[in-house]
Amino acid sequence: MDSEIKIKNTTLIRGEDQPIEFEVVDENDQPVDGGKTVVKLNKKTVLRGEVVEGKFSAQLDFDEFKNEEYDLDIIYGGNDECDPADYSAKLYIRDVEFVDIPAFDLQNANYRLTRWIDVNKKLPGKIAIADKQIPVGHLLFILASAVKDIDVCDCTSISTYQVANPKVSSENLKENITLSKDEYIKVADEIIEKSQADFEAPKCVMIDAETKIGFMNLIYSFAKIVANSSTNSGLISEFTIRPWNDIVKK
Repeated sequence: MDSEIKIKNTTLIRGEDQPIEFEVVDENDQPVDGGKTVVKLNKKTVLRGEVVEGKFSAQLDFDEFKNEEYDLDIIYGGNDECDPADYSAKLYIRDVEFVDIPAFDLQNANYRLTRWIDVNKKLPGKIAIADKQIPVGHLLFILASAVKDIDVCDCTSISTYQVANPKVSSENLKENITLSKDEYIKVADEIIEKSQADFEAPKCVMIDAETKIGFMNLIYSFAKIVANSSTNSGLISEFTIRPWNDIVKK
């Protein structure tokens, strides 16, 4: 039976506790259990291990890897049921500077931001939080991270690194939609995942197969969610997202 390695180009943050991980499935897209795996960077073997229930995960020792980009080659040796497989991708190692934003200051800034948008009918390029000027792409990453922290009532401050603004904001929302807490937390998860993978905030997030919420609306909506949630008692139970064109209509 054929097997397949599932991994995208991977970005790791130097100094963070992040593993190299991927999935191995059979030709029916079912997890493969068992089989030795080798991971190489620029043709040098750096990790060896076993696939367990379709997953491989192992920590990389950063000390000898000083470059920002490496060729990532994965070789799966197969097992009694599945043939060997290999896959090539890119590994990026980034040095970043983390920014700590106090939750109280973030919530106050969100009140100011959403009021400013309501009056001026546009999104500013940056927002002042405490003594920092935060670009809006980075702000979206902060807001999504704050939602995750507030959900577990661990939100005295939010620590993130800067990501770039997307080149466009792409939205096709035509009418109001209401998301439950669980639903907008999933949106926050996707914002975080895309920001970490691309070092750029997403231009949109798909709510379902057809509906996408644009970058600018994501900032406005998550600013509202964070501003109206409590760092002590948790997130609001639901939130209604309005079309961006309605928010900025003059």
